[in-house]
Amino acid sequence: SKINMDTFVRSLVDSFSQRAAGKNLRIDVVWNVPRETEDAFYFRTDPEKLERILSNLLANAIEFSNKGKSVKITIGKEEKRLSIAVEDEGIGIPEEQQKNLFARFKQLDSGTRKAHHGHGLGLSITKALLEMLDGKVAFACADGGGSVFTVSLNEAGVETGTETLSEAGNEFIF
Repeated sequence: SKINMDTFVRSLVDSFSQRAAGKNLRIDVVWNVPRETEDAFYFRTDPEKLERILSNLLANAIEFSNKGKSVKITIGKEEKRLSIAVEDEGIGIPEEQQKNLFARFKQLDSGTRKAHHGHGLGLSITKALLEMLDGKVAFACADGGGSVFTVSLNEAGVETGTETLSEAGNEFIF
């Protein structure tokens, strides 16, 4: 469906605001989208899958960020391609562990004394969902420490003659 990306991202950020506040983190959203047309903030994709993808990345960014720092979400759109980068100012990922980032049940810290929650599935699910959407995810080390995960995907084609509009990913108007 066609989603309003501004509303979509703001809603997602709001849903993580309490978790971010618990670590005194600020979540900044940066738009690299041309504003000259009203349609610039709309994108056609599967909103449920995109919400799960971004939720996984944002949850990780908050989890692995140092207290009092920030998480930055940068959204860009060129033609029919959307890119979203989620950058944290956290602990970073050692080079020897980067090869296992998208493997199932793999975590940076493990064992009975691990400091972070989860089962090691978030990034593997993110990658699988993006592949279903014909998209990709990339990882880079952030300047000064931390991580940047960037997702990119093409806008879905219209398979029917009617437009569907989804404000938050679960409302459809035919």
